[in-house]
Amino acid sequence: GFIPDTPAQPIFEANGQNPQTKVLYQSADFDAAEKAPEKPYEYESPRPVFTEELQIEEEVVPLSRSKTKARFNVDENEMTMFEFDAMAKKMNVPQYKKDEEDEPEKVIPDDTEAEEEEAPKKKLPTAEIVRRVVLAVSLVAIVVSSGMLFNEWRLSKQNDKVMEEMSDLIIDEPQKNPDNNKEPEKELTPEEQWAKIRRKYPNVIFPQNMQLKYANLYGENPEFVGYLSADGVNLNLPVVQAKDDKKYLEKNFKLQSTKYGCPFVTHLNNIEPLDRNTVIFGHHMNNGTIFGALDKYKTIDGFRKAPVITFNTLYRDYSWKVIAAIVTNAYTKDDNGYIFRYYFTELSTEGNFASYLNALSERSLYDTGVDVLPTDKLLTLSTCSHEFTDARFVVIARLVRPGESTDVDVTRATVNPNPRYPQAWYDKKGKTNPYKNAFQWEIS
Repeated sequence: GFIPDTPAQPIFEANGQNPQTKVLYQSADFDAAEKAPEKPYEYESPRPVFTEELQIEEEVVPLSRSKTKARFNVDENEMTMFEFDAMAKKMNVPQYKKDEEDEPEKVIPDDTEAEEEEAPKKKLPTAEIVRRVVLAVSLVAIVVSSGMLFNEWRLSKQNDKVMEEMSDLIIDEPQKNPDNNKEPEKELTPEEQWAKIRRKYPNVIFPQNMQLKYANLYGENPEFVGYLSADGVNLNLPVVQAKDDKKYLEKNFKLQSTKYGCPFVTHLNNIEPLDRNTVIFGHHMNNGTIFGALDKYKTIDGFRKAPVITFNTLYRDYSWKVIAAIVTNAYTKDDNGYIFRYYFTELSTEGNFASYLNALSERSLYDTGVDVLPTDKLLTLSTCSHEFTDARFVVIARLVRPGESTDVDVTRATVNPNPRYPQAWYDKKGKTNPYKNAFQWEIS
């Protein structure tokens, strides 16, 4: 407890005092007799002291360690800190303080920092985490989409500019003085115009007998072989031919890198003279440019707006009447191991050609009413499509015969109620393929 088990021994006896009486202190002031005797210190049992909610127990210290020991004539036995402080107040002396060596100074941390350190970090609710994740993903999607849209817009503008420049290079008529206030310059002869062209492109060797109107296009790119256009659809494009069909998949007419590419005739074709079937490939662009313009031919109404296609080569001008528009496949996996090989350039017999025309009619989305003879030559335009993965959309036209009118009676066109599609088309639609075991045309 708070009180020593061994009672304090008396230091002296005075004036008949009981020797067993415990003297708690003796004044060091020898003149104290002349003063009124002070009220003797009354000892109270030590007890816990409560301050607010904290219970403080009295500390017992030996007087031998106190700096005020010399001021008191007391027993060396221990007394409580509160007893010592009460006696010190009566004697008007400094209260007891522990030596620095008794206990190191305590550093009281800042309450706020302590609370922050001790307080556990609050976990975000699941709903808040989800909200933040969704917000972050949405922001990323907006940035990426904006970038893609901007890039698409930039490429579209670049392609439009190139196409416009190429169109302007076509020499439609003899050069004249554009200033109407002056007398027109002397009209240049073809020989004079050729001389001017050769001075402009000194390193280009122009083919003999090529058309003068395409000389500038050939000078810009000697792989130019023709010009493709159609009234009623957005089709107005220069066409190239390279030794490698992949070259113009990601390059435009000016050999700039672009996903628009440039329409090209397959390297297997001859341009002069034309083969039985001239095949031109081009990218399907969702903004309706390049061969995205062919989407018009997916409906009979689109055909009626543009029944004739123009494809002029370096050497001659040609018009072509549309005879069919089909959806087909590029890989055997999409039609039970079969590919309808519309991209041939020559056929060995007229009978095989007639058989091809029958297979084409079976697949066409509509019957255009245009007749085809076994001796006719064809123009085939091929592009990607979205009816199923890796689908192809193909427009086929036949050459206008010498002396034949380019007019087409579009009122004769009729919709095919059940055109033949690849197996992948029926699978995507969840339908049964009625042509699964039908005749499969092959090149011979």
